[in-house]
Amino acid sequence: MSSDRNAPKIKRDSDTIDLLPPSSIRRGVTAANVLRQFGQVFRTHPDTLSFEDKTLLYSRSEATDSTAAFISHSWSSPGMPKYLALLFDNLALNALLAGIVAGGATYVCQHWIDLPLNSVVTTEFEPFFEVTKYASPWEYLAAVLAMAATLLFLPTWLTQRKYFLDCLCIHQTDTARKIEGIRNLGGFVAMSETLVIMWDECYFTRLWYGPRLP
Repeated sequence: MSSDRNAPKIKRDSDTIDLLPPSSIRRGVTAANVLRQFGQVFRTHPDTLSFEDKTLLYSRSEATDSTAAFISHSWSSPGMPKYLALLFDNLALNALLAGIVAGGATYVCQHWIDLPLNSVVTTEFEPFFEVTKYASPWEYLAAVLAMAATLLFLPTWLTQRKYFLDCLCIHQTDTARKIEGIRNLGGFVAMSETLVIMWDECYFTRLWYGPRLP
């Protein structure tokens, strides 16, 4: 069998390819899976889970030859900021576009639909022309709601981008597989396109984070 089949899809130099973990343990988890339930995976330390729940963590990841990013973080830091960072990294532009479209559409519709709290404001640019426009809270409210809905519901559609996240991609209850995964952390970095560091004051207090940095 050709070794090319197990090689990652992204281009690597020969030194990096030598670092790749065995194909049997290469795992990735979709952005949708990481972000589900408002990033519960970040907010709950794996060691606090029951044996059954810890076993289920591994099933959320899937076999892959490459990942978009290796997520490096400290379990000592709060989980919500990590969730929000990844959420905005994936969907900030989508939310902005949704807000612009919703706000603009609401503004245009007010020319035909008389909504409460609307007022007409005329700005004169004498002696050349004057501008008449509608002023109301509705376009702002529509924009905010559209952005919130995008951030709330769109994460479930993020199934193409895959991350490496330690508690989901390394088996948590099979000791032998867990040790193998930890020993190959450098290989998981090598099979990722980027390294995402969730930095905080606790980050460098963890001994194994230093070798992850380039």
